[in-house]
This record gives sequence, C-alpha cells and structure tokens, in this order.
Amino acid sequence: MINYFLSGGWPGMLMISICGLSAITWGAASLLSLLKSKEVNKFHFNAILLLGSLSLFIGLLWQAMGIFDVLSYVQEFETVSPSVLAAGIKASMIAPIAGAILFIISAVFWLLLHMLAIKK
Repeated sequence: MINYFLSGGWPGMLMISICGLSAITWGAASLLSLLKSKEVNKFHFNAILLLGSLSLFIGLLWQAMGIFDVLSYVQEFETVSPSVLAAGIKASMIAPIAGAILFIISAVFWLLLHMLAIKK
C-alpha cells in the first residue's frame, strides 16, 4: 500500500488521503451521533459530500498533471520505449483510483445518514 502511495506521488496522494479520510471520519462520527438519537444538521451532510468529492477531483487533477509530465518526456526524448510509457500512464492512474474509492466510501456514509435522517 505504501508503494502505491509513493508511486502515485506523495504530495497529491497525501491531499487525497486527508480529504477522503476526513470525509469518512466525519461520516462515521455523524452516523454514530444520529444513531444515539441526536440530530445531524445539513452542514454535516454537505461536508461529507464535499470532502469526498474533493478527494476524487484532486485525484483527477493529479492524474492530469502526471500524464502531462509523461507526455513532456515523450516530446523531449522522442524515442521512448512502450514499457516506459505504459509505466508512466499506470502510475498516473493510482491517484484517481484512490480518490474514487474514498469518494465511494464517503458517498455510502452520506447515503446512510440521509436515509436515517429521513426516518427520524
């Protein structure tokens, strides 16, 4: 797992992880609060969805920056091995996949909170 984190570029992966894990933590805390029959205001719903979405969009932005770097190297060196090109594109895919996974988990928390809040 650490290898993927470092291969995806640690600055971007750190931002993705902070946003995604904050959304998941906030969602779990809000879910526990709602199950203890306390109310959860709309701000909590919006924060969970916003942080989860940020993790996805930062991942997509980080991928675009990675592909831009790969294409810059191709343009500079002109003769690039297909395996080197594939490795660069593969490394650029790590960030959006991580962002999408964290977004999906935060969206599940958001959906559960929304469904439970409607029942109360």
